[in-house]
Formats: sequence, structure tokens, C-alpha cells
Amino acid sequence: GCYVHTSALVSRGNGVDRHFCWIAKLVRAKSIFALEESGFCVKIDGVDENSGVTKLAEGDHQTADKKQECLTKCAAFAGATGCEVIWGQDNRGCYVHTSVAIHHGNGVDHHSCWLTGTLKARAVLSNEESGFCVRVDGTDENTGVIRLGDGDYDTATKKQECVSKCAIYPGVTGCEVIW
Repeated sequence: GCYVHTSALVSRGNGVDRHFCWIAKLVRAKSIFALEESGFCVKIDGVDENSGVTKLAEGDHQTADKKQECLTKCAAFAGATGCEVIWGQDNRGCYVHTSVAIHHGNGVDHHSCWLTGTLKARAVLSNEESGFCVRVDGTDENTGVIRLGDGDYDTATKKQECVSKCAIYPGVTGCEVIW
């Protein structure tokens, strides 16, 4: 299964087979936009948000310089709630979002999404650790654990699916997969 932890007591993975753990850390944004997320900007349920989207520039925006150029344009746009770049396909360009419904990037190739600094901190999950998530003293932490998915999570695709779900869960402190 896929589980999100919300207890501040989770600290690390304990090395047990057929489990992986990631610990969340809050990262503060340095600009009006939070950290770059892969994929296009979507609502909390993963549905594309096309309302309130304006194209600000044409062309591929894959390089760091082009992304920064787009972020600058988005920051100057009144009411911006997010910024999105697309490269390597027909609809490539720089887009600003004004809808408050956008929530995260969905991981799709050839797109990047940034949300405005209304999210002052964002959970970033650590490197994968073997074992289930435990307290610093090695004891199991079962309070604040919520199941986000059933089944085996032993493939890279399934692990990434779980980590993506955990990363956007309010109050996330850790993520765990079991198979």
C-alpha cells in the first residue's frame, strides 16, 4: 500500500524488507513562486485547469534562462497564481495562471509548473530509505498514518505515484510504501 505520515515523530526508515520510507522536509520559497514542479499545473484532484490561463510568450522554455524569463513575466502579471512552461511540443511557451484552483504539477514530461508564494513552504521528500518509517529511537509510529492507495508499490512507477500523492498531502511528514 501507499501511506502518508502526518506525525512529527517520524524520522527515518528502519531497513525492513519490502518497505520504503521518505521523510518530508519543509523548503521555503525564495521568490513569489515556490519550487519548480515537473508537469503542468493541475487542480488538487489531478484535473487540468484551463480557466484563467494566458500565454505570455511563444517558443521552447526548457533552459534555466528561459524558465527564469517566464517566471519574471508571470510575476509581473496581476493576479498570478502560478506559472507554467512547455517545451518540445506544439503548444510550447510561457503561461501564467490566475485560477486559485491550481494545486501542483502532475509530473508530465516537457512541462514545469510553479505556484505562487501563497504556499510559503513546500514539503520535499528525502531520498528513499529502506524500511518502514520509524521514530528516531527506531520504534514504529502508527499515529497520523493515512492510507492513500492499495496494492503493491514495488515498481519505480508505483513508488513515484505514492510519493507524488504524499508530497501534496496537507501536513505530510513522511511517506511509506509496502509490497
